[in-house]
Amino acid sequence: MVSSLLLSALCAVVAAEDTWGPAVSFGPSKSTIIRAITTVQPGKAPAQPHAGTIIEPRCTTNTTKHGEKKRTRPNAGFLTIWPGMSNGTGNLIQTTLESHEEGKPRCGEKTGEWCVMASVFGDFPGLRTKQIDAKSQGVVKGTDKITIEYRLEKDDMTWTQTVTNTATKAVLSKLSTRSEPYMRGYGTGVECQHDCQGTIEPNYYTDTVITFKSPEPKFELHASGGLTNRTALYTTPVSEQGGRVWKVAKITIPAMYDKPICGGTA
Repeated sequence: MVSSLLLSALCAVVAAEDTWGPAVSFGPSKSTIIRAITTVQPGKAPAQPHAGTIIEPRCTTNTTKHGEKKRTRPNAGFLTIWPGMSNGTGNLIQTTLESHEEGKPRCGEKTGEWCVMASVFGDFPGLRTKQIDAKSQGVVKGTDKITIEYRLEKDDMTWTQTVTNTATKAVLSKLSTRSEPYMRGYGTGVECQHDCQGTIEPNYYTDTVITFKSPEPKFELHASGGLTNRTALYTTPVSEQGGRVWKVAKITIPAMYDKPICGGTA
């Protein structure tokens, strides 16, 4: 199951209609993370349904009760996948790849593509929002690979997220926030809001490297299937520098579905 620290941060984010796909997480660690980097290949983004469409019991990603009747979708579907990092009480660092309502792109993405942006969720004094998104955003195809780096700056308070196209080295998104230094949990997320169309292709995390401030002798990964029966997979973590650096060659997050549900389009 999701690590306790990461889960406690997620609980603040989750609305009642949220559902979750397969995931991998670790923590809590004794030492604190000072850098985390991974390469993501997201797979094809599913098209998200429009608000006002009809939801049948078999159409929802939520667990449905026997005898549930058809209902009108109050909001458009929204899907996001991300690697996240948290201390459980402060901010959740999370660069997100988002799939929005068909025909209403966030950053110019077309059908089958994602919009990627660095972001952070938490409490920000003086601001009414609980989430800050980078102004710089980019389009990501399902076959693209992007490198996502979280780095603690020298002031020990500021985290910088940098998202680059792995092949071209082009910077797609970047964000620096004062987000507390005590990060002890790291994991992946497949977050489905408003009865969204869940993932229909696997997403892969490769060459994941997590660096701690001091040696971390144990590194425990936990895999879950979320509200699906498909459990995430990962290769055995390998340590360097006496446990200060941990590497995971590959994490596989299986699709929530083999094909779009209820006649949706991919």
